Amino acid sequence: MIREYIFDHRFSLTLKNNTLDIVNYLEIISFSDDAITLKYEGGNIRISGKDLIISKLLDDELLIKGEVKSIEFR
Repeated sequence: MIREYIFDHRFSLTLKNNTLDIVNYLEIISFSDDAITLKYEGGNIRISGKDLIISKLLDDELLIKGEVKSIEFR
């Protein structure tokens, strides 16, 4: 069970209390305080909002805090 969790490479996104947790993204394409664009295995994702900050940055996980207004998959 732990092995499956460690080696899970599926993209996931969880939004809770103005915190967006993104797991298994590939690249940060652009970021500002009102928009962040990421690449993942299925394409790109654009997060729009207000006062967005990247509060956690790992090779495979990203934590974004702020007022998320929209999430677009492209």
